[in-house]
Amino acid sequence: MTVLVGTLCSDGAVIGADSIATSTTGFHPLIQIRSDDKIVTVGDRIIIATTGAIGLSQRFRAVVENCYKAGVLNVSCVECGKMISAAAIQDFGSTGVHRTAQAGIGFGAMLAAPIREQPELIEFGHTDMQPERRIGRLHFLSMGSGQILADPFLAFISRVLWRA
Repeated sequence: MTVLVGTLCSDGAVIGADSIATSTTGFHPLIQIRSDDKIVTVGDRIIIATTGAIGLSQRFRAVVENCYKAGVLNVSCVECGKMISAAAIQDFGSTGVHRTAQAGIGFGAMLAAPIREQPELIEFGHTDMQPERRIGRLHFLSMGSGQILADPFLAFISRVLWRA
């Protein structure tokens, strides 16, 4: 089971992950890993957490690295998300990754970065990789097979602690 959690704070973003690797044949735990194996950084500026196939995760990181080198943190958050999404979809499509009605592409990601020097949190949905900026009352998100458990807890925390 994978659970990724992210929240946008006034001075940055926090991303966390569980520490179980699962089989690509289903949701069967294989090994205990360090959670930092699911969370990577790019250029000491961008935090990425992913759920889904490890190969797509590696490719998504490479896409983000290329976008970072191209100056993606200097454009608006919306444009940044669109650039990364378009590049990832093109990359994934080059090897025949396709959407299914039930699981979409089966890969999702969250990205935290100082875009135009403002902390931002972006979700790349597992069904279509479309970017969604997390702001205002929806400043938090969860992903992975454990999302069904994490979302109600985050909503509760938001009401009680974050007063959202």
